[in-house]
This record gives sequence, structure tokens and C-alpha cells, in this order.
Amino acid sequence: DFGHNAGLNAQHMAAEEEAAVFEVFRQYLVDELCYDPQKRYFALSFMAAEMTNLGNDIRRKLLQMTNTVERLRLVTASVEEIVAMSRARKLANAITDQQDDDERELKVGQPELPPWAKSIRKGMVVEYYWNEEFEW
Repeated sequence: DFGHNAGLNAQHMAAEEEAAVFEVFRQYLVDELCYDPQKRYFALSFMAAEMTNLGNDIRRKLLQMTNTVERLRLVTASVEEIVAMSRARKLANAITDQQDDDERELKVGQPELPPWAKSIRKGMVVEYYWNEEFEW
């Protein structure tokens, strides 16, 4: 399982690098040079953009913005989306890890009707029953 261990090692190294970047930003830029709140917001915005690896489109907007509070709001909203997607993936993985392979047919999005439902027309009589054993 060398490939799996190599992937974990790469993730570990990336996490260490991100922690080092965070520490440099915090210690030298935010704590020592940013006494002014506007400069601090500026530094924090770009630190968050770097740490979360935001796309170039967001980074361009950040560079063009002059209002530091609005810049920080844009970064915060972008980071919230990333965090929400990460949480959703973790939740979906937790649900699927607890179930058998037969029960892992989770789909995201609008539920689809079975093919036979398309043949039902207005005025048709449809019979159905409830199965107590299988609860369907």
C-alpha cells in the first residue's frame, strides 16, 4: 500500500507547510507590522486566501478592492463555501462508511423518478400496497 502511504505523507507535508506559512504571516506580518486595523484586515485577507488556496478570480478581486472590510468579507464568504463543502463531504463519507455496499447508492441533487413512472398518465388507476416486512 505504498501509494496510500505516499499520499498521506504528501498531505502531511502540505499541512506542515501551511502551518509554517500561517506562523510566518501571524508572527511577522500581523503581530509586528499591522498595528492599524486596516493593515491587519489586508494581511488577514491575503493570508486566508493563501491558506485556503482560493482561485485566481477571487485573488484578482482581492487585489482590485480598496475597502479592506469588504475584502475581508469576500474572503470570509469564499472560505465559508470551502468549509461547507468539506463538511458535506465528511458527512457523506461518514454516512457511507457506516453502510454496506448495497446501501451506498446515495445521490446528490434532484431525485429522479423511476422509468416506469413516466408511463403514468392522468386518469390512470394506480394500485400500490405497503409491505410491513420491508416497509415500502
